[in-house]
Amino acid sequence: MKFRIDEKGWKGFSGNMGTALFVDGIAEIASNYEALRIGSLVRLVEVDDDGNELRIASPTQEMVETRGLSAEVVAYHKRGVEPEEGDTEASVVEDETPVVEVVRYTEDQLSALADKGGIAALREIAGPLGVKGTSIAGLIDEILALRGTQ
Repeated sequence: MKFRIDEKGWKGFSGNMGTALFVDGIAEIASNYEALRIGSLVRLVEVDDDGNELRIASPTQEMVETRGLSAEVVAYHKRGVEPEEGDTEASVVEDETPVVEVVRYTEDQLSALADKGGIAALREIAGPLGVKGTSIAGLIDEILALRGTQ
C-alpha cells in the first residue's frame, strides 16, 4: 500500500518515520496498523499508483468509518442450558455464582478467635485465603496483611 503525507509543512518529506521510508512524501507501508500509527502523527492518505487519493489513514478516520458496526446482544441463560425457541426475557436466568462476603478481622478479633478455638480456628479463616502457618502469631499477621487491615 502506498501512502502520501498530506500534512501542511510535511509535503515532500524524505526520510524514515517508524518502519516506513518516505521519498518525496510517499512511502510503501506494509501494514494498515503501521499506517494508522503514522497517521496519528501526520495526515496520511492512501494513494494508488497514479497518486490518486483512496482513503485517509488515521485512527480518527478509522473510528468514523467503523462507527456503524455493532454487536448483537444475546440474553444470558443458565450455564449448560441452551435457550429454547420461544424463550422470553423473563426466562433469562442470572448467573448462580455464589456471593462471598468479605469479613475484615481486627487483630483483637483474631486473637479472641485463637483463644477460643486455637490454631485450628485461625486455619479455617486462613485456608481459603491460601495462608499457611505454624504459629498463631504468624497466622494472625499473615491474615491481617492479606486483608489490608494491619
